[in-house]
Amino acid sequence: QDLDGLLGINPENLDPNRWIGGGGHELGHAFGLPHPDNQNPQAIMWTGYTIYPNCILQQEDKNILQASPFFK
Repeated sequence: QDLDGLLGINPENLDPNRWIGGGGHELGHAFGLPHPDNQNPQAIMWTGYTIYPNCILQQEDKNILQASPFFK
């Protein structure tokens, strides 16, 4: 869905920010970020991807990314 949205061919939602946020959410999973236990609606790893660019990475997400050898 996210890739179709970025290509403008997903009729579900035509807002490119929704699809950029969704792509960021999935990329977060690729870097080891889980869905948060606190279910913060602003967190990109919960439902915050739907309000991109007004979503956040929580501190737990930042800690995981900072410990990742990919980003060192």
